[in-house]
Amino acid sequence: MPSTKGLTPALKTSLRILLDSLRGLGYSARFTSGYRSIAKQAKLYSAWRAGKNPYPVAPPGTSTHNHGLAVDVVSNAPDQV
Repeated sequence: MPSTKGLTPALKTSLRILLDSLRGLGYSARFTSGYRSIAKQAKLYSAWRAGKNPYPVAPPGTSTHNHGLAVDVVSNAPDQV
């Protein structure tokens, strides 16, 4: 599991509640990415621009990941509309 280092305290709490709630409902859930340095964001952005990453990536310095305000979560829970 990725580290929660660099995430804001409020996001750490919200992430724990989200993952516990999904698991409590019987879904598998985990987070795959949290805080990212500008350098890490630049690598991901370059890979996306080169077509090596199918997921959209914000330019370095503009991602909420760079400020500890975002996480990526994967789950087998169905989408809710």
